[in-house]
Amino acid sequence: MPIAPERIFARRFVAKDPTGIDYAEAFEKTEHAEKRHQDMLREIVSRLLSIGLSPLQSSSIDLFLQLREKNFIFELKTATLDNLTSQCAKGLFQLACYEEALKSNGYKNTCRVLVVESTGQLKLNSYILKVLGSFDVYVFFYNSEKTWPQKVSRDEDPLENFLCFESMTSLKSH
Repeated sequence: MPIAPERIFARRFVAKDPTGIDYAEAFEKTEHAEKRHQDMLREIVSRLLSIGLSPLQSSSIDLFLQLREKNFIFELKTATLDNLTSQCAKGLFQLACYEEALKSNGYKNTCRVLVVESTGQLKLNSYILKVLGSFDVYVFFYNSEKTWPQKVSRDEDPLENFLCFESMTSLKSH
């Protein structure tokens, strides 16, 4: 369709478009997820500091740990029952990108860890563990209702047990 200059007007944006998308609601959900993400990160970092570890972060990587000869890169994801699989897929891609960047900067022996908010669905959690495990990604579920050390665990095995085991395994294998 040809453009008639006299019919060009400033566009008006509204919170809800004809397709039914409520942008104000979407923004609110994103803001709520970001707050939950920061709360998760704050709690995990506080716990790691309390057990004598020194977590780091960058503008991209949520959490990074150097333990002996092993490097742990973490991605944290908030999730709902509706978006758990897509959040995990995003986390997998992000972890792969971070690992590639670290390798190109001389970091070796990295372990990729995804911490995702628990939806309480055990079958779905098992599926997530199986699928991401096939990509050598360790998945831990964050449950705000639980206390430490069970707050971040996989199959009732706390994150801190995993970190100690993986760190010691790395040391023994070299």
